[in-house]
Amino acid sequence: MFGMDTKQSNHLVISFINSVLGASGFPIITKVIQKNPYNYRKSVKGKETVLDIRVSDENHKLYNIEMQASGDSYFRNRAVYYWSKSYISQIEKGDDFEKLLPTIGINILNFTLFPELPAYHNFFMIIGGKDKKHALTDHLTIHFLEIPKIEDREISSKIIGWLLYLKSEGQDKDMIKIRGKGV
Repeated sequence: MFGMDTKQSNHLVISFINSVLGASGFPIITKVIQKNPYNYRKSVKGKETVLDIRVSDENHKLYNIEMQASGDSYFRNRAVYYWSKSYISQIEKGDDFEKLLPTIGINILNFTLFPELPAYHNFFMIIGGKDKKHALTDHLTIHFLEIPKIEDREISSKIIGWLLYLKSEGQDKDMIKIRGKGV
């Protein structure tokens, strides 16, 4: 549904990304370009990764969307690893660092990764300072959407609608109709 480079698929990807960005106060996007989901290893000992969905928007920000059915506390590190592979794949040896563009990770989890946090949607950035209000850079944002935390919710927002639809693995035909009207 998301990974095809078609007008309809791109429309759905934009709708999903905007539901995540809008819910967390970030500017929404209007266009996506499908990217190669493969991060090839650079050496024999390197690790190759395949991302679920990789797109860029009209401002050239990169989005890595991952869907995970199961996991453990180490998934936090895995999410940072996937983000970092996407980020560093933008430049080669000798390239200027100005070529690096913001990279946003969106992780849809069918397990609870942050039992200590009650929200189903949490995002993280590098912030610091005594008041923790100063971002080091806008190049790193990682979102986590924990489906088990929305168990008994009604569709009150686009993001919850999307998560309930993804939870049902696209099988709920009524959900498809709702998504079609709200996209």
